[in-house]
Amino acid sequence: MTMPQSILFPVDFSDRCIAVWPAVAAMARQLKASVTLLHVVDVGNSHAEAILASHLGLICERNQEQLEQFPTPGLEVAEREVVQGAAAKCIVERAGEMDAPMIMLPTRGHTRFRQLLLGSVTASVLHDAPVPVWTEAHSENESAHTRGVCR
Repeated sequence: MTMPQSILFPVDFSDRCIAVWPAVAAMARQLKASVTLLHVVDVGNSHAEAILASHLGLICERNQEQLEQFPTPGLEVAEREVVQGAAAKCIVERAGEMDAPMIMLPTRGHTRFRQLLLGSVTASVLHDAPVPVWTEAHSENESAHTRGVCR
């Protein structure tokens, strides 16, 4: 098995996402891998997209500015990208374009029942990604970088 040479870190600007950054940085240093931050603007459906079409460019521009400000202490980030589409699909597709990638992403900590009702980007990425995926395990008591699950 080839060791990952790059890490794709989807960023949703949540507290959980920021809390996972130390684990991403540590993994990147250990693997000597580059890191790409990816933010997906997911409008959900074509009706919402049609309503937001006139504002979508501005939304993406503001999200790119926010992504440029995302704190990445201790590591130089190779790329920061904002894309539009279904989040899980965009994450899997972008990973497919990278050289020997691994996807690292936080979870929201939804219960299994809520995941069944709402769906889950993390569950979709875990199911569809042809590359290694690391997710932090949901725990209120442990820091995000002390527990992880790798598929």
